[in-house]
Amino acid sequence: MYIEFEKLKEYGFTAIQTTKDEKDMKDEKNLEKIINKLNIDRKYLVKGVQTHSTNILCVDKNTDISDIKDYDGYITNDKNMTLLAYFADCMPMFLIDKNKKTFSLLHGGWRGSSNKILEKAINIMVEKYDANKNDILVVLGICISSKNYEISKDLADELLKNLKFDKIIERNNEKYYLNLAMLNKNIAISNGILEENIILNNYCTFDGNFFSYRKDKTTSRMAAIIKVGE
Repeated sequence: MYIEFEKLKEYGFTAIQTTKDEKDMKDEKNLEKIINKLNIDRKYLVKGVQTHSTNILCVDKNTDISDIKDYDGYITNDKNMTLLAYFADCMPMFLIDKNKKTFSLLHGGWRGSSNKILEKAINIMVEKYDANKNDILVVLGICISSKNYEISKDLADELLKNLKFDKIIERNNEKYYLNLAMLNKNIAISNGILEENIILNNYCTFDGNFFSYRKDKTTSRMAAIIKVGE
């Protein structure tokens, strides 16, 4: 089973996130099954080693995608490409230009999100791919919810000092919790994305049928995938 982000289908994209039912996506046998289900051509499958950076790879037909390392985001306007990244509490972010076929997939935990990988992707879409910000749709994927994402007071103070956004840190009984969805929604809005073009969801990796590193220190991962067409 996988979760499909229906809003993106309206614009000709397939975007999904796997569950535990599809098992560990870093296991090639399991990955092959989902690739076959989605009719993905492996020679155009973009995936690599993520490092919680804000590095974004722009992919075209001449890009070497055979051994991608140290990238946590991808952007392309090549309709043949499929973008894939791995998750187990961090947030996948899907971006599309609603009028063009430019699309992006980002991996954002607290480091990547607070260092504004989403802002970087929006700027690249505008500057390199000639996107209009009013046409960019941002889907914030399934991640750990704020009630399960406790962080230290020092980190909470640092994030509030550097980001200056409301409602990204929740406090309860002297404990501090990070709201990744609210953090990235604020970043999107502050960079000119229309609020009606930001899509959220009600799932939580900690509580739901997903792999959660915070819950059980698992090495298994879900996959988030986006491609043009069904």
